[in-house]
Amino acid sequence: MKKTSRIRNMSVRKILLIILLPALFSCGEKKTEHPISALDSGREFIQATRSGDFKSAEMLLKKDEENTRLFSTYKKLYENFPATKKIQLQSSAYVINKIDEINDSTNIINYSNGYSDNPMEIKIVRINKEWLVDLKYSYYNNLPLN
Repeated sequence: MKKTSRIRNMSVRKILLIILLPALFSCGEKKTEHPISALDSGREFIQATRSGDFKSAEMLLKKDEENTRLFSTYKKLYENFPATKKIQLQSSAYVINKIDEINDSTNIINYSNGYSDNPMEIKIVRINKEWLVDLKYSYYNNLPLN
């Protein structure tokens, strides 16, 4: 009787392990879904860059050589900020002042943050059904939309 009971307990443990192990690993997974609108993409990018979450921000970046260079420059600048400046930037609120829907695949978001109070703009473009940030527009005095 003891042997049967022990075998049954081992079987129950194995079944529980098989059921619970995938659940434990899936809890730590983070969704990598892209935002479904230009506004969502812009907000997520603004929030990620303000908080220093450059991994999340980079996922929302339009991939080209110039954007990658500009993003890398901003990342280095942010990393060199004093801790107090980072905290102030992270804790400041931001406000979206205006959204210009240029066409079905280009939006411009004008926003301000409480840290600098200077209105800024970012360009969001839809490429292959994903809304991505095109930094060139922001860095080069809001040059042409194309």
